[in-house]
Amino acid sequence: MPYLDSVRRELKHRLEEFTNTAADSGVKCVPELVEGGIAEQLRFIAEARDADLIVIGTHGAERWNRLVMGSVAESIAHTSKCPVLTVGPRVFRRPKFEASLRHVIYATDFSADSAHAAPYALSLAEEYDAKITLVHVLPPELRAQNDRERLTNFFKTELEKLVPEDAQDWCEPEFVLEYGGSGEAIVELAEERAADLIVLGTRKSNAGVLTYFKSGVAYQVMCRAECPVFTVTGEQEYRG
Repeated sequence: MPYLDSVRRELKHRLEEFTNTAADSGVKCVPELVEGGIAEQLRFIAEARDADLIVIGTHGAERWNRLVMGSVAESIAHTSKCPVLTVGPRVFRRPKFEASLRHVIYATDFSADSAHAAPYALSLAEEYDAKITLVHVLPPELRAQNDRERLTNFFKTELEKLVPEDAQDWCEPEFVLEYGGSGEAIVELAEERAADLIVLGTRKSNAGVLTYFKSGVAYQVMCRAECPVFTVTGEQEYRG
């Protein structure tokens, strides 16, 4: 069809422009124009290339963002065999040359799935000599409990167990216990700390519909965060 041929030529031209720009910065790119379901094709290419990371950016009107985040980024985050870095619609801080991390937020519900993301969060923080904050979110109704101090001490102790002893040689991790909706609490903490990255563990889903904390938290964080979000599914093995 003439129209589709015109679209393909335009997209190929844009890919070539991007490749040339990247080459000028010393980055080797392999442009590839494929057709089909976006999420399925991204997974196929990532697996064929044995990729270490998938990066997805979302832009445009709010309705379009919701469509893209729901049908592509969230699906990829729950089905990819490698980590996924999502740059959402509220991320306005753009690196000019090289991305730099000064503060990493790692959120966990202490499940086996979220635990898979811990080594990535710690490794990235160490690589960039960044501060790291570990956070767990409790339901708001527990805030008024009489034994709140005991509850706080218990969960902070559990958070401390996630940090290897040798990590103390290069960082002083912060342990935070929040109350409220998980997605909202994580995003607000990241904004308060001016975080450069949020790291989440997600549950594996063949259909791409299961979500972190079983309540759409990954989707909420990706849509609302003012920094990129790094997600790791439970089946991924850390590649240090």
